[in-house]
Amino acid sequence: MRFFVFFSILALLAISIEAAKISGTAIGFENKYLRLYKVDDFISNSEIKMDVVRIDPDGKFELNAYLPKPTIIKLCIEDKRAELIFLPGAELLLVLTYSEMENSNKLFDKQLKFSIQKNSDLGINKLIWEYQSENAAFLEENHSKLVTKNILPAVYEFQNQMKEKFKNEMPFFKTYLEYSLASLEDAVLGSEKKLFKYHISGRPILYFNAAYMNFFSQFYSDRFIGISQGKNGFQLLSTVNGTQNYEMMMEILLRHEFINNDTLAQIFAVLGLNEVYGEETFKKPNVISMLRTLKSKALNGDIERICSNVLKSIISLSKGEPAPDFSLRDLNSDIHHLSDKKGKAVVLFFWSAYSNESLRDLLLLNEFSEKYLNKIHLLAINIDEDPTKSKKFARDNKLSYTVLFKDAQYDLTDKYRIYGGRTFALIDRNGNIYAYPANLPEENLESDIFKLVSEN
Repeated sequence: MRFFVFFSILALLAISIEAAKISGTAIGFENKYLRLYKVDDFISNSEIKMDVVRIDPDGKFELNAYLPKPTIIKLCIEDKRAELIFLPGAELLLVLTYSEMENSNKLFDKQLKFSIQKNSDLGINKLIWEYQSENAAFLEENHSKLVTKNILPAVYEFQNQMKEKFKNEMPFFKTYLEYSLASLEDAVLGSEKKLFKYHISGRPILYFNAAYMNFFSQFYSDRFIGISQGKNGFQLLSTVNGTQNYEMMMEILLRHEFINNDTLAQIFAVLGLNEVYGEETFKKPNVISMLRTLKSKALNGDIERICSNVLKSIISLSKGEPAPDFSLRDLNSDIHHLSDKKGKAVVLFFWSAYSNESLRDLLLLNEFSEKYLNKIHLLAINIDEDPTKSKKFARDNKLSYTVLFKDAQYDLTDKYRIYGGRTFALIDRNGNIYAYPANLPEENLESDIFKLVSEN
């Protein structure tokens, strides 16, 4: 028993050592919720919510999360967000602010501003800002050459200047710089053989370096479908769409001039299968099956994790999958759960009172509500920060169906990936997704509702 307690304490100490502490002040956001996300991989770009706290009345906050690897983190308050790189060992001390003027033309994708106190991020974000400023100035100065594609000599000179300027910086940043510069060279049609030789071949895959993974994804983008459309492309197509033979797929990929080992072949396969999932020439169920096989045969935990994230991103919210449940309040503050609506088909409408199209659709849904009165549950979910305007509209227009309001912690919009704009979802009587996103009213939504009701 003593040994169990001893090792349990050691485990807790190990976790606490690697726990990230992010604290500071959010000016103007007192008593609001602050959410912390991390980007879990740079192929699916899946985001994981790591912590949620309520900002103190004096604007202070403290977030804690387990972040043992370098990653991009996102800090979100309401519909506003800031993005930065986090390195293990850092204890971020931030000041978050927001400018209405700088975001005045944005209905969505509003940006928080942040300043980093006392070099608490180990200096990585300042270095990246400096490089990005240099890169932006270079691109602006050489815009005419970009148009004519006669820019490679200038790119090589710029690469040398940046390597010299930042030669004494931390290893993580030097790697970040290398692959950012490689992405620039690739974008202006630099030699593929040279890029592969110096930046990929014989080198480890840096799963947690955003610049490396962005370069990797850019370099290999469209090559999987390119193989399927090539001289012997029928082999890859028939393997994915027909036999689903994993070993044969790997053998085909390893013949490519820029794939020279099994690990590279696997991560290339994940990227490629993710890209072709929406292509008509590939059967979606077969792509999913190949990804599942790839996950089971993953050569390391990173590839397995990326496979899981890709599968989740393409399967969740697809037809037949369980619709994410929620607990939301209506105009009278009564709570509604989606799970309580089973037995009838459900139409969800995510809307904003600041969208004229949304307001028009709300009035149109009154007609649907009367027409399908006993056959569907119609739930209009408002996604605005301040529901005052939306509540007034609902009451003034005597909407005949249920109007709900999103949660303060954004669980609903995370689950349904609502990033802005009006969105419809159709859910069958068993609580499974029937169509997401569903057609808009001007795109045969009523016809889809009729089919849903008929089939249910």
